[in-house]
Amino acid sequence: EDGISQAEGLNSAVQWTQNDYLSWLNADEVYLPESLDFLMEKTELNPEAKVIYGDWILIDENGNFLKLIVGYPFSLEILRRRGCVIQTVSMIVKRDDMIKNKLSSEYRNLLDWDLLLRIISMSSNALYVRRPIGLYTLHANQISASLKSRSDSQHRSVRISHKIGVSKTYRFSGDIMHFFFKCLYGSYRIERKFRRFANSKIID
Repeated sequence: EDGISQAEGLNSAVQWTQNDYLSWLNADEVYLPESLDFLMEKTELNPEAKVIYGDWILIDENGNFLKLIVGYPFSLEILRRRGCVIQTVSMIVKRDDMIKNKLSSEYRNLLDWDLLLRIISMSSNALYVRRPIGLYTLHANQISASLKSRSDSQHRSVRISHKIGVSKTYRFSGDIMHFFFKCLYGSYRIERKFRRFANSKIID
């Protein structure tokens, strides 16, 4: 709808749908075939999960493979300290929790991080599955792909709102934990294997 923010549009859409789990795409994202069906199958075995997420693939503006981003089992501390380590195109979220925790227009570039911080109160609320779920396009001029500082006003506002430390040391501890988890669960090893597909055509 014209004249409303992305957050307002998504909040309105949530009220109309009847599905138990929801997902949404930004303009630079595409789901891989059967990926949502795969995530929905996991909900039947993990009904307590509020968020289910997987991996994603970075592509360039021409649809060429850049990098596979491989995750690891969810850590609430990493989400709080480092920032949002779950890409929108790789996750589904329980509808009931989205109704209770409406997206905030205040955090235009950090909607997903703020939402996940409000929804996920413990690590068992989120389930990671090792499979690429979607494609994320990196554009040279897009806001979401820019290397924005984690000390900017929006990041600082989210941290203060959720009582998260704002110091560089606190943020760096999240980077260290992220690195440790990627090593521990073999994420970097898998990413290196897929480097051979660099510049391969993924979509037209």
